[in-house]
Amino acid sequence: YVAVSALLGVELESVRIETEGDIDLRGFLGVDKKVAPGYESLKQTVYIKGNGTPEQFQRIHEMA
Repeated sequence: YVAVSALLGVELESVRIETEGDIDLRGFLGVDKKVAPGYESLKQTVYIKGNGTPEQFQRIHEMA
């Protein structure tokens, strides 16, 4: 986000990315071989603040 914002001339005040996911620990810990290890899904929420327009921030998000 920082690099793309700089490329587009947008000064950032802050960037925060929250990540949450679903995981079945039986696979992660190797307890159940039928359960795949790792996350089943991940979701990120991006909070970005700076001097850009909503359109610029949308473009930054798409490029990042």
